[in-house]
Amino acid sequence: MSKEEDDEIVQTAHDRFKLVEDFEADFRKLYIEDVKFCNADSDNKYQWPSEMTRSRELDSRPCLTINKTRQHVLMIQNEIKQDMPAIKISPTSGDATADAAQVFMGIARYIEYNSNAADAYSKAMMSQVQGGIGYWRVTTDYKDAQSFDQEIFIRPIKDPMSVYLDFQGEQDDGSDAQFGFVFNDMSCDEFKRKYPKYEDIAARSVFGQGTDWLNKNIVRVAEYFYVEYTNDYLVAMPVRDDQNKPIDGQYNTMLMSEIPQTLRQAVRDSEDIRRRKVSVPRVKWCMIAGDEIIDRKDWPSKYIPIVRVVGEEQIIEGRLDRKGHVRNFKDPQRMYNYWTSSAVEQVALQGKQPYMAATQAISGFESYYANANRINYSYLPYNGLDEAGNQIAPPQREQPPQMAGAYISGMQIAAEEMKMVSGQADPTMGMQSNE
Repeated sequence: MSKEEDDEIVQTAHDRFKLVEDFEADFRKLYIEDVKFCNADSDNKYQWPSEMTRSRELDSRPCLTINKTRQHVLMIQNEIKQDMPAIKISPTSGDATADAAQVFMGIARYIEYNSNAADAYSKAMMSQVQGGIGYWRVTTDYKDAQSFDQEIFIRPIKDPMSVYLDFQGEQDDGSDAQFGFVFNDMSCDEFKRKYPKYEDIAARSVFGQGTDWLNKNIVRVAEYFYVEYTNDYLVAMPVRDDQNKPIDGQYNTMLMSEIPQTLRQAVRDSEDIRRRKVSVPRVKWCMIAGDEIIDRKDWPSKYIPIVRVVGEEQIIEGRLDRKGHVRNFKDPQRMYNYWTSSAVEQVALQGKQPYMAATQAISGFESYYANANRINYSYLPYNGLDEAGNQIAPPQREQPPQMAGAYISGMQIAAEEMKMVSGQADPTMGMQSNE
């Protein structure tokens, strides 16, 4: 292609990328927050607002993370892993047979096994449940370094945020998408080895994006898939019997462009042959780096080879609202963390003196009482009478620290609210029910 045609493709890709980026901008921020929230722990404190964390730490107040959200999410993920999706092929057209479907099923199972497809499905499902979206992709590659034969592979996409898929499609799996992007980071050395002609653009970003991730050792490239349509005619030629007579209702269909040039005029002139205009989709692939196309090829399919799995997705006032299982856990989980932290703080601030005693009562026995919290004495002696012979009250153990009932109730309520928003009751979580 000419430089002008390449520039036009890149400009179209840039415009499409901006459309998807603007449409998904709100969701992408929430996706990151949801995934971080699900994977919070006592070190990263992802379940605490940063302002509150700083304020409490300045006052030496605890910010505990008791991550119950992750367990609720793992229950769903483990159920899906026990019944992992797989390719299924069924005969549907008139010429299809169950035996042919079994042959294709064998090929599909080989592709899944050879690709370790369960790993790709699992990663996509995990992102779907935690953040609301997950992807895997279909690729082709040479069987090995000594072969010219290529095979089909199903590969995971570890970071769903690296994918920008056409949002105007109607199918949940993205099969009707007209374009899609997959961004990849590679080291400068690897980029220069694969594309030595384009060494000078290694430090430039794609579509002017990526100033937050660019550094001297990393190059970001964009795989751009797009569908092109070619006008053609679909031709239906009747099947003929041994006497060269058409068989009613039986036709062989093909595209006009697939018919030899010498026969096309005869096909056009024949009244027995049905024709209609069609637009034939063909998927193109190109690699873009630094706003330049550095590699290209035709993808042998009418579908863009990116498969998506979606959690909950709605369009509200023209904006995308997409979420997984974590979003509704945030408030009850924060309540649980807050009540737990407050309860620990309240108990920690209470006095820790184990005994209240008059000095006369323990005079001479101070070492016993000083070590009573460390040594398990069989008894603690004390002076029962003072110098005048008056009775002295024995030392009394101080009331142990008590956790306020409000904090306990708060934790119980928060835990129950997490079950309500998830729809997962005690039996679902492996605990005994109250019936």
